[in-house]
Amino acid sequence: VQGKTLAGQEIIIPFVESGDLDGMTRAMHKGFADMVEAMGATTRVCHYRPPQINSLLASDPAQLIVLIQPDPQPDIVIRPDQLMVVISTTAWVSIASPGRYDLVLVEEENGGFLAGRCLREAGCRHACFIGAVYRRDLSRLDETSFVRLRGFERAWGTSVGSAYHLRCLAYDMGEPAHSFDRFLAMNPRPDAVFAASDELAVGFVVAARAHGLVAGRDYCIVGFDGQQRGREMRGGPLTTVVVHAMEMGAK
Repeated sequence: VQGKTLAGQEIIIPFVESGDLDGMTRAMHKGFADMVEAMGATTRVCHYRPPQINSLLASDPAQLIVLIQPDPQPDIVIRPDQLMVVISTTAWVSIASPGRYDLVLVEEENGGFLAGRCLREAGCRHACFIGAVYRRDLSRLDETSFVRLRGFERAWGTSVGSAYHLRCLAYDMGEPAHSFDRFLAMNPRPDAVFAASDELAVGFVVAARAHGLVAGRDYCIVGFDGQQRGREMRGGPLTTVVVHAMEMGAK
């Protein structure tokens, strides 16, 4: 944390009040906490409901804040005397703040490029993309999906037209099932599927299996993030662009 001596400092780490943390968030938290505690700082975890994040930050006396995988709503505001670091796998973190902040993010576009190269080298010819849309504009892919798709298209060698998009309302495993009929109607049917997150990839595999389609036989799929749920899939682990979450936390 530039310009700060961490010894003796307290750093607050707010988490959304929504039950257990996923494996990636836990790894980021551990990587960060281990690093700063070795420098003599202490960390304090607190919980909030998404609409209340700014009131929590405004009222807390702590000057050092770390947000890990924050909820995208609302815009984050911190006091001028506070210093914040955001650790996130998304390309878009909304900050409207007079305070000082820094971001530790994933290299989205290069990750997409690796996915496109993997599927091309597997001999695939027709691609489908699964991504999420903006909550405020359902006609547009959100920034994370857009950037990951852009990298994918660079390696794929051509654009993936909107007719070959499955657009989801959230990065949630249940979402691909809602639009799976669109995939079945695609002509030619894609033999390559790139999902902007592992949740969407796992959800697609589950929906495909319900229609008798098997990954590796009827199509190839690559996810993004390297989450535990992808490693524990029935039928074998998901091929994915791995995000080194603990190293992100330490950085």
